[in-house]
Amino acid sequence: MSYVSIWVHAVWATKNRESFLLQPFRTVLFEHIKEKASEKNIYIDRINGFDEHVHCLISVQPMHSIAYVMQMLKGESSRWVTKNFEEMSHFD
Repeated sequence: MSYVSIWVHAVWATKNRESFLLQPFRTVLFEHIKEKASEKNIYIDRINGFDEHVHCLISVQPMHSIAYVMQMLKGESSRWVTKNFEEMSHFD
């Protein structure tokens, strides 16, 4: 039986690399990203970042493309920020 293990270190930034991901907002956002990823069977081993970017270590299942995983993570984080923090809606 074959065994596949795909790990991706993904990094993405806020629009124009503006410093929007301040604490404690950043921690809440990261928890939300992990929760939504888990619902879609995407395992995030580590997530961290700084004021203007996110680092994420992801185990990608063979049935998911990296493009799908990144679209889900970035899209969900942008939607959540826009919905919950209107003053930061230019995050996406």
